[in-house]
Amino acid sequence: MDKDDVKSFLKFLETANWTELLDRQQKLLKALQLLVHEDTKADARFCLRLVDDEIQARVEISSVGL
Repeated sequence: MDKDDVKSFLKFLETANWTELLDRQQKLLKALQLLVHEDTKADARFCLRLVDDEIQARVEISSVGL
């Protein structure tokens, strides 16, 4: 992924609602099962890690009532 792709994905994470986040998480998990090229798989794992982190952060924030 180049710098613009990463910026765009981070913007998505900031603005996505729960449904969009969970949908993207599922699509990335499915893609990881199908992808063959290691560089592409690494990009998908990177994005999945960011989505998982965003979900976790939102859960933690909602649990403390912010």
